[in-house]
Amino acid sequence: MLDIAGFEKDSAAYYRANWLPTSPTFVKVVPSDWNSPVPVGGLVTVRAFTGAASAEAFVNGVSLGKQVVPAFQIATWKNVPFQPGNLTAVAYDVNGAVVGTSVVATTGAATALVVSLVSVGAPTYAADGQDVAIFTVQVVDAAGAVVTDARPQLTFSVTSGPGTIYALGNGDPSDLTPDKVGMPDLPYGGVWTRKAWMGYARAVVQSQAGKPGSVTLTVSAPGLTSGSASFTTQ
Repeated sequence: MLDIAGFEKDSAAYYRANWLPTSPTFVKVVPSDWNSPVPVGGLVTVRAFTGAASAEAFVNGVSLGKQVVPAFQIATWKNVPFQPGNLTAVAYDVNGAVVGTSVVATTGAATALVVSLVSVGAPTYAADGQDVAIFTVQVVDAAGAVVTDARPQLTFSVTSGPGTIYALGNGDPSDLTPDKVGMPDLPYGGVWTRKAWMGYARAVVQSQAGKPGSVTLTVSAPGLTSGSASFTTQ
């Protein structure tokens, strides 16, 4: 249910709809890529994962039909012509009241990179040369929405502080670039670079032993505003 960089696939919503306490009000419409899942006019299968009693899907406000959610909590609409705009799923309880809504939208062109630190427990990191910080990179449009069909070539660097890049990832199973592409003993020029996939990428930055301080990771790509995020070792 997770890709090889640790990002949730669309099908992860199957588990959320079936086994979480919030499943009666949970709904997720897929595909999450409503930029170019198929060419315009091509047919796509739309699904809503939900623990609610019934669901209805809409493309640009036009209903695809309301249906009782079958076993395994997946409502399905087949042969839906793709049109840019909004794909929406609305979930209803047994009385017909709306209990949840999920929307994916066609985005604008990519304009910037947003880098964020993934919180995995402790608020601080040990300056022991072993602790690592995990970062998420998002390729976004002018409105801040993730551009799901964006695959820019990203360059990663530690621009300040006692840290070193340990590995990169992007979730693309067909990308054969080594996770440690920037290691000087690999034939890639010693540059930490990786393409984004589905608008996302991952970076792991390692602390340096005996050197506490604030570490900043910066990610850049041609034509996009760079992004940075930091963590502190002690």
